[in-house]
Amino acid sequence: MVDVLGSVITGMKANTGIAAVVSTRIYRDVLPPLPTFPAIVASYVDDLGTGDTSQTNYAQARIQCSCYATTGKGYTAFNLSKLVKKYLHNKTNVTLNGSNLVSIVDMGAVPDSNQEVTPAIYMVHRDFMVRYRDQ
Repeated sequence: MVDVLGSVITGMKANTGIAAVVSTRIYRDVLPPLPTFPAIVASYVDDLGTGDTSQTNYAQARIQCSCYATTGKGYTAFNLSKLVKKYLHNKTNVTLNGSNLVSIVDMGAVPDSNQEVTPAIYMVHRDFMVRYRDQ
């Protein structure tokens, strides 16, 4: 089975623009306890599998990249989310970490915050649709 999420995380960690902001703080599924910010959490929203989405028999997965920051009143998280979009959106026919990704398309973003904690945490949740060859 293809690990689309792992491939996307590996690619983001190798991207110099994203790494300049978060270093290696790109996590799968959840933030660690007492995280250092800014950070990214990538997770599956769903994975439909082969043949369920079109006549091309490509598999399709939807992933979410949530960008977190405690500075900039949301601008840091928003700008990080824009870097993730710039890196992933409209990527076609690439191999990341052994996975053959046919296309990645940005499906939109939603800003959020938790101002009940100190310091406040700002986040932007961005979804991507990934079509891939299920090898």
